[in-house]
Amino acid sequence: EIESRELMISRFARPAYVCGLPSASRCVGSLSAVSRRPPHRLIHGTSSAPGHQPPLAVRASLVGASTALATPLFPVIGLNQLLFRYASPELRVALTGGASLLQFSLMTLVPNAFYYAPLLLPFALGNGLTAAAAYLVVEAGAGGPAALSRWAAGPIPVAGPLLGIIVALAAPLTYPSAFSVVWPGGGGGGIGLSDELFGPGSLSYLDLIYNRVTLPCLATTGAISGALLHVGLQPVILGRPGVPWPYLAGAVLGAVGAGLSVVYSTGVRVDVPHAREVRLDELPPSGFWSSWSAPGVTCYVEGWDSLCWLAALDEDGSVVSELRPTATSSAGARVRDGGARAAEAESLLAVAADPRLRCHSSERSAYFDGLGGAPLDRKAVLRLAQSRPAAELLLTDATVLLVAGRVPPAVVQAGLEACCTTIAASPFVARRREAFHLASSWVDSMSPSSPRWDSAEAVASLMADLALRRAQLGELWRLRRGDAAGPASAEGLEGQLSGAGIDVSRALAALDELMPRAAASGAREADWRVLEAHARAEQAASRRMGGAAAFAAALALGGMAAYASQ
Repeated sequence: EIESRELMISRFARPAYVCGLPSASRCVGSLSAVSRRPPHRLIHGTSSAPGHQPPLAVRASLVGASTALATPLFPVIGLNQLLFRYASPELRVALTGGASLLQFSLMTLVPNAFYYAPLLLPFALGNGLTAAAAYLVVEAGAGGPAALSRWAAGPIPVAGPLLGIIVALAAPLTYPSAFSVVWPGGGGGGIGLSDELFGPGSLSYLDLIYNRVTLPCLATTGAISGALLHVGLQPVILGRPGVPWPYLAGAVLGAVGAGLSVVYSTGVRVDVPHAREVRLDELPPSGFWSSWSAPGVTCYVEGWDSLCWLAALDEDGSVVSELRPTATSSAGARVRDGGARAAEAESLLAVAADPRLRCHSSERSAYFDGLGGAPLDRKAVLRLAQSRPAAELLLTDATVLLVAGRVPPAVVQAGLEACCTTIAASPFVARRREAFHLASSWVDSMSPSSPRWDSAEAVASLMADLALRRAQLGELWRLRRGDAAGPASAEGLEGQLSGAGIDVSRALAALDELMPRAAASGAREADWRVLEAHARAEQAASRRMGGAAAFAAALALGGMAAYASQ
């Protein structure tokens, strides 16, 4: 009873409010509710949630990427300084058209600077890397980003302008390496600024940068740009308490990266037509006045190599595309695409050679349309089109396959039928068609423009001629190997094969890989019979031509004698 009485008294004596808080019973209930909340997950005594300040790598990336993004503004700032320091008021008015320099910069210089920003990509790369490296060094010396942000001269920040000056003076030393990275091989893609600025025999670009005129301009531009970037990046680098850094610094870094892609990528910003998209029949016809005006349509191809693909026959008789040797590549590359690249190269050559077009070797060069790189030389394109061994390559491969006997002749004929249009349109066939003594050859049937043209008939006529070339090439290969002499000499066979469009060096090299060392004697005897029959046919044709020539000469002499007797 005594214990129960004391317990009752203690309950009545309990205060209703303690320190202005609700009753103790309510406080106990709230405490128990708090105690039931799951505790924060801790790892080694720290929360797994990221802190508000970004890591060092992210901070340096922010400074470098922002500097690269702002690079197109640096020439505008520098030009304003030079105009204020050295240009007279009259000259400034003439340049700006009567507007103020601020209006002229915002309305004209800045838009054009970002339009031509892809040309500044090497400079942006050098500036960004230099800014990131300089920030790492300066922050380490200051003892962290918070200590660095306290560098100020009153209300004016010092860290940003100091970094800007360091970058402006040190970044030009990285430009040669940046050019070689962005445009390897002397400004690939048709832009040769690398050779013009840093190539042999060029004026040292260091003399153009580090002199009494441009050096103060560089330092001032760096200080102004650094101050602007300081104001914009300081809250992002320091972070906001309670906001994890990926939500602030990470988002800003992602936005800057997207801005870099938009500003420095021509493919993202503009749609320059590829040469395959150009329809020549939709262009205005070229007339007399077109030779006095510049071409009106700009397009591009993916490098000079894209014009150098030719159709060839593989070992199994299938049609492949083969890259011929150029200044930037070597021969031998083959693609099993049924000759698609070769057919596209033929159409691209027709577009690039058209005088109504300006065709560049890259989309970037076409975007700037000659600024920093000229279009493809139309005369060079025409020379390439006229020297393409389109028919010779197919004739050589077909003859090699017939000699080797690896595939049936019907397979070879099917491959030639697939490329019949390419053979008919080749410069070799055009030259052969002009030769008067070949009026009855297979070339006569290669006329796609004729309404009676039949590709199967044309290839059948070609296969009949290749039967003779097969015998000639087989005999030449045996003679080059050291076999006994036959009815024809090696020099005579080589001349006949070359005249028929056979690449003798390519053919012999291919036969060395495909043919066994020991050839059947029966095959050689059959080739001898073909060669002897061809020699007799040529002798008969020579006699007929000689008789016709003698008759024509006698007729001419008789006419002259009759005219003289009158």
